[in-house]
Amino acid sequence: MTLDIRTIFASYLATHTICLVVLLILWRQNRERISGTHLWVFNYAFYLFALVLMILRGAVPDWASILLANALILASWLIGYEALLRFAGATRRRTFNNLVLAAAILIHAHFTFGEPDMNARIINVSAALVIIVSQCAWFCLRGAPEARRGLMWWTGLIFILFALVNLGRIAAAVFAPL
Repeated sequence: MTLDIRTIFASYLATHTICLVVLLILWRQNRERISGTHLWVFNYAFYLFALVLMILRGAVPDWASILLANALILASWLIGYEALLRFAGATRRRTFNNLVLAAAILIHAHFTFGEPDMNARIINVSAALVIIVSQCAWFCLRGAPEARRGLMWWTGLIFILFALVNLGRIAAAVFAPL
């Protein structure tokens, strides 16, 4: 038995909606005690909105279902990174990540409208995600203050796995293009 993409997206949408509701509840309970909880809400809201746009592909314009959806996904990961930093009481400059986001959006726009190429879009988004989640992994495993690092160890490993998945997507787009 195989699942079609709509079923996968529907289940993904349902789980993300539940996560967003739980995060809203946690934010309301902990906004005074834990810094950055509102950023997790924005992280999931951006991602959920991107999923809705992707599901509506064909019913909404391509700039929304392809370009805006992928921009929201990348932005959600950057917001998640900022939430990690705030949770640990750390700060970092945002210039590099903002440039990565802007470059990824421009490249994505080019390979959506200028010279349509699905594999190039996959490589573009995956490369941007590798950059972002690698920073998340490094911060969780090495960069966070010592007092918080133990809490973030498993999260750092998940970020490493996510980076590896995206490296695999890049390899698949290069060696077994769609």
